[in-house]
Amino acid sequence: MFQLQENLSDIIPNGGYTVKSLNLDFVIKLEESIKNLCGYKSIKNEDFLKKLYFSDDERISELFDILNSCGNVLGGHLTIQDNYIKEVFDKPLIWTYPNVRIDKKSRSNYIAPPHLDEWILFNKNRGIVVWFPLFSDGFLKIYDGYDKIKVVKDSYWGLKAENTNSYKVNEQLIKRGQVLFFRSDLLHESSLNIDEEKVRLSIQYRYHDLNSYPKPFKRTIIQNISPLIQEKQSKLAQIGKF
Repeated sequence: MFQLQENLSDIIPNGGYTVKSLNLDFVIKLEESIKNLCGYKSIKNEDFLKKLYFSDDERISELFDILNSCGNVLGGHLTIQDNYIKEVFDKPLIWTYPNVRIDKKSRSNYIAPPHLDEWILFNKNRGIVVWFPLFSDGFLKIYDGYDKIKVVKDSYWGLKAENTNSYKVNEQLIKRGQVLFFRSDLLHESSLNIDEEKVRLSIQYRYHDLNSYPKPFKRTIIQNISPLIQEKQSKLAQIGKF
């Protein structure tokens, strides 16, 4: 059973999850940076979410790449690390790049299926995942527990849990200004509990401890050059001059 823990320090030894408060100035700074990058600097949060909702898939995909290149988003993991994660890990490292999600009911192919983040770490359930919504409250589906998970390939997510219908699930509300922490073996999935004509915009950070990782250390996620840049490199190599 995945229990709601009172203390963040209980997550690694006992599993489960906990919810804490975020500094509102930190939240607002992230929101302002994101709105500015999207071209909607001065509008209200509610109107911003509606603007994203009425954006087509091509625009949403572009914004996904833009927001995941935002310095404030990338730098935010340090704020979370300094204020929370250092309670738990002596030598904290991020195990994936910070990630912004834009979830929309009509884009169900991009909704995260039931899964464990441990499947992108494989370090004996010693990772901590951080999830929080921006601009409005948000929901995440958290499963109460599991015995043996049937794991199958997923075209978008890589792997997913298939035999989850018999498991009890909780639609966990995380309010704007709150942050959810959970251990990497928590079974969860994206919620479709999203307000009509709006999107849910959320941020994920993932941490583990250098002290608990097998030696020698190797990064779990490796940054790749995009196909577009690879193509331009090939053309430049053919020309032989720059």
